[in-house]
Amino acid sequence: CCYKTGAIDRLVFSLAGILSEIEDSKRRLLENFGENLGIFLQIHDDFCDICSLNRELIGNKPIGNDISEGKKSLVNIIALNNLKLGDKNKLLDILNEKTCDMERIKEAIKLIKKSTALEKTIKEVEKISDELKSLISIIINEEECKTMINFLDSMTNNIKNKNLEFNENEINN
Repeated sequence: CCYKTGAIDRLVFSLAGILSEIEDSKRRLLENFGENLGIFLQIHDDFCDICSLNRELIGNKPIGNDISEGKKSLVNIIALNNLKLGDKNKLLDILNEKTCDMERIKEAIKLIKKSTALEKTIKEVEKISDELKSLISIIINEEECKTMINFLDSMTNNIKNKNLEFNENEINN
């Protein structure tokens, strides 16, 4: 995330700081904010790929799209780190297959759920959100800060709600 989405957002925020001619120390904070925001948004996207029941909200991508593309998203990496060897190898095999077979994707999702990766991803999102709130409170004025904090809280709650909905409903599609 850091070298992909985070880097792009870091660059955008860096350019904004340069064009605004803010002091170097504040520009570095702005760059860190941009990088962490990119990571935060990427993790949100990865989480929704597994847990979003309303697929229209994520571009109508099928459930487990990252699995079928063999992506090593944070959710998948946490799952691989938490699973016992046999289950870890099963998940890795499915990711390496880059399969569109829904039964294989469902098997991968069950392994991810078993690994507690979803809960650990939520904790990581909460941690990054807290870091972003700390940074933004230093960088921008109070009114804009409130808007950003509301956005971060909304995105964090969105992930928590998706996890609750997902756990209450088994994969039907």
